[in-house]
Amino acid sequence: MIQRIQTIHLLLSVIVGIVALVIGISCATPWVKIAWLALVGLGVLLAAWSIFLFKTRMRQLSIVNLSTVCHALTGVVLGVATLTGTAVEWGSVAIFMPLAAIIFNLLACRRIRFDERLVRSADRLR
Repeated sequence: MIQRIQTIHLLLSVIVGIVALVIGISCATPWVKIAWLALVGLGVLLAAWSIFLFKTRMRQLSIVNLSTVCHALTGVVLGVATLTGTAVEWGSVAIFMPLAAIIFNLLACRRIRFDERLVRSADRLR
């Protein structure tokens, strides 16, 4: 259902994640690159999958929350890589893409909860 605003937020999250995967990061160790690709890729897949779960809002909400956790773990991996001395190029825009995906996911969660409250209030009226 493209007319729902949370679908637009989730599509933006997927687009931002794909751009982050395409741009990538440059670093000295392969474990950071593998963790980057795995976590951002999983976050993108979960956000894309949740778009099609519009009929079950609570399941959609849990999948979006998992996508948010994946993007947050990406930030943790980058923080650990920085603390251990791995050379991560901070001038790259891709570093900030998971943060944008988190913001879009949180906006989508907010709208999904709003829809769920709206449906429950309509059920009470029937």
